[in-house]
Amino acid sequence: MNDTERFQKENEQLRNRLVELTQEVHRLKKLSETDGLTGLANRRSFEKVVRQRFIEQSRGGNVFCLMMIDVDEFKRINDRLGHSAGDQLLQNISAALERNLRSSDLVFRVGGDELAVILPNSEMAISVVVANRIIDTMCCALEDYRQYAAIGLSIGLVESIDHPSVEDLLDAADKAMYQAKKRGGNRCSTDSSG
Repeated sequence: MNDTERFQKENEQLRNRLVELTQEVHRLKKLSETDGLTGLANRRSFEKVVRQRFIEQSRGGNVFCLMMIDVDEFKRINDRLGHSAGDQLLQNISAALERNLRSSDLVFRVGGDELAVILPNSEMAISVVVANRIIDTMCCALEDYRQYAAIGLSIGLVESIDHPSVEDLLDAADKAMYQAKKRGGNRCSTDSSG
């Protein structure tokens, strides 16, 4: 083998290795942004995306709505049926959410039994209808668990345009979600519904 052939062979090996490393970087990046249990994007992804959307909207981009979702009585399911049943419940809810939203809507698991949904190009009136449809749809999906707990979804819903900062938006969504819980759960509250 002459020097040119050896150089070409080494060059080809280096290109193959570069492709392998690039694929591995992409795989690791996806793992770092994905929740292992549900397959949804995780909190890190959520924080990045909500900030990007907020900046775009504040520069004249499209308004979006943000849903914060908490599973009512989730701890009771874990306590009575075990963590594997709780895990299965979260997987079922996650899959049902993805089936019942537009392909442009973004669903995240932000921690424990808390999920978030970004509804791009969506105003409050339409998003309230979507949130209530999710609650109604989940009633059937959660029926098997109701003998063990008053399982349901508490949804806090806010519109991006009404908030001066991402932190204010997130805080308002959390407050609306806790308001839904305080009002008995398995309902949607907006930051304007008190």
